[in-house]
Amino acid sequence: MLFKIRGTVEQKISQSLIISLGPVSFKVRVPLSLLSQKKKGDKVDLYTYLYVRENELEVFGFDSLEQQTLFSLFIDISGIGPKSALGILSQASVSEIKEAVEKNYTHVFTSVPGIGKKNAGRIILELKSKFGKEKDFDLSQLEEDPETKQVVEALVSLGYAKREAKEAIRKIGTDLSVQDKIRECLKILGR
Repeated sequence: MLFKIRGTVEQKISQSLIISLGPVSFKVRVPLSLLSQKKKGDKVDLYTYLYVRENELEVFGFDSLEQQTLFSLFIDISGIGPKSALGILSQASVSEIKEAVEKNYTHVFTSVPGIGKKNAGRIILELKSKFGKEKDFDLSQLEEDPETKQVVEALVSLGYAKREAKEAIRKIGTDLSVQDKIRECLKILGR
């Protein structure tokens, strides 16, 4: 199975990135949050999901393994296809989705076109039973760590969204000082 793509952005088309891997280019559908961060010439390193249907092969890309895991969990739910799953990941971060499932916040899912209350309830019900079983989906409680709060506040004061800051923090080491965490996050966020 296609698991990861590392290459260069050639162009953006609708909700997709065209990624060059040398002589071969892939069209990879990505969440809007990721699409807005990338521009032509950027290097990308994406976790992927190859969606196979009768007459269709489509590649979906994510900047974290957690997003990829969530995407595969979503499309396993009856009534939720890849378009809706990508829509959810475009509207909310992984931690916001996890909180929505834990606290039964259906509005996080109904804000996505094509997902009504019935499907939102189904998503919450099915994901509650699966979260404990997914080893790769173990999310730490970032809000409880005072150093993490400092890093998030610093990044937000520099103009980044809180969600972007938290996603960047997940990608760096935890044994760094607050200043080093901020520097590493800025590298990830492209400043």
